[in-house]
Amino acid sequence: MYLTIPIKPFPAVRSNRNSWNTKTKEYHSKMNALRTHLLPHRQEIMQNMIEGTYHIQFYSKMPDSWSKKKQLEMNWKPNQNTPDIDNVFKSFVDTLFYDPVNKSKDDCKIWKISADKWWSDEDKIIFMD
Repeated sequence: MYLTIPIKPFPAVRSNRNSWNTKTKEYHSKMNALRTHLLPHRQEIMQNMIEGTYHIQFYSKMPDSWSKKKQLEMNWKPNQNTPDIDNVFKSFVDTLFYDPVNKSKDDCKIWKISADKWWSDEDKIIFMD
């Protein structure tokens, strides 16, 4: 499977369970958008992640404020800026494994993380098995 998701990678938000602030609402909105793309392939993606036979690439669009020269130089280079790879990966996993009916998630079966972040001319997430 090779799935391209045209969504900007976003970090997981950690907040107090009792609070429902703007950041949390925005995070859940992004999760819902990502969930829409993942839903048709959810079981297959979950199985690949549990088996450890997958790789995820997170591509972030370069800032428009960068010069054309810098954009050409940084295109397809590793993105070492924030958000951290573990936070971006966590948001993907939270979205995939969250069960809205039971309001729970069971992502403890993931034993391997295989992901990287890159600069690109467009935001996207690529899932490969």
